[in-house]
Order: sequence, then C-alpha cells, then structure tokens
Amino acid sequence: MPSQRKVGMKKHGRKKTSSKVISRVKFLRMQVVAAESIWKEAKQHFSRAKRRRKLAKLLARRARTDVKQAKEQFAKLREALARAEANDHTETRRLVRRKTRKVRTAPKAPAAKKKISKGVRLVRTPKIAKPPPVTVLADAVIREANELVSQGSPPVPGQE
Repeated sequence: MPSQRKVGMKKHGRKKTSSKVISRVKFLRMQVVAAESIWKEAKQHFSRAKRRRKLAKLLARRARTDVKQAKEQFAKLREALARAEANDHTETRRLVRRKTRKVRTAPKAPAAKKKISKGVRLVRTPKIAKPPPVTVLADAVIREANELVSQGSPPVPGQE
C-alpha cells in the first residue's frame, strides 16, 4: 500500500504545480490587458485635455483681437460724436448770432467820415479755431446721422 500512495501523490503534486503556473500566467495576462486599457484611456484623456487647451488658447487670442477692434471702434465713434456735437454747437451759435444781428441792425443815419491817420495800422482779425481733421469713419458716421435725422429716423431702443 505505501507504494500506491507515493505514485498517486506524485501525480497529484504535478497537476497542482502545473495548474498554479497556468493560473499565474493567465492572471498576468489579465493584468497586462487591464494595464493596457488603462494606458490607452489615459492617452485619450491627455489628447482631449491637450485639444481643450489648444482651443482655449485660440479662443483667448480671438477674444484679445476682438477687444482691440472694439476699443478702436469705440474710440472712433466717440470722436465722431464729439465732432458732431461740436459742429451742432457751432451751427446753433451761428444761427443765434444771425438772429441777433438781424434784431440789432436798424437803419442808422450815415455817420461823418473819420479822419484817416497817416500812420499804417495793422488790422488783426480774430482767427476762428478750426476743428481737428475728421477721419473718414467719423465723417461717414456724421453723414449717416444727419441723413437719419433729416429722414425722421425710427426711435432708438431704450429711449422713447
């Protein structure tokens, strides 16, 4: 009987060690597959994040240029408005002066001629300050505003 047990034990021991090796190989294969899937997922996540950063950078550049353009447009329109208001103010002054001149002027009796001095006098006429040159955009905006006013433009939203 002792001989039978030894033979049976050897066979049983061999199966156990070979099955341990096979199960260990399968386990390592599963770990490799899992690690590969994790690596691929991390790689995709990195590429998405890189794409997002690139897009954000592009959007920031576009926003920066939009801000510069809007600032320039705002400055030009503000300048055009100031010029239009100045022109309007000078035109109203001229109208007021004309009306007051008409009121003041009354037929006067011809005055006696004054003696003309022999010394030469320089007569200085007051110079009227010229407005600064109008840019093309400002000039176009003023013309457009004048046309709208003359045509009876629709009311501006927010103001009634």
